[in-house]
Amino acid sequence: GIENTLNTNVKVPDVLGINSVEAKDILEKLGFHVSVLEVRKPNKKYAKYKIGEIVDMEFSKPNVVLGGIPRGSVVKIFVADEEIISKSGSWMRKVLDND
Repeated sequence: GIENTLNTNVKVPDVLGINSVEAKDILEKLGFHVSVLEVRKPNKKYAKYKIGEIVDMEFSKPNVVLGGIPRGSVVKIFVADEEIISKSGSWMRKVLDND
């Protein structure tokens, strides 16, 4: 029944800016399978994060009614290395300097 579906749907918490180890732990405790991946390209939105923090997340679209995704779904969380973060920052500064 619907109750059953409700029990297996979990809202994915926003773990952006949280240390990757902690973020993985939080998501796994909720019953998700977690992949920690590295972003390959700079993006100005990464500039505000530190190395080892989650800069991006990817998961299947939440169910509109239930507002979550099924337990056991894969949630990808992304970290950026020093180079990506510094490039993201310099890219952001370039944009600001052009104003």
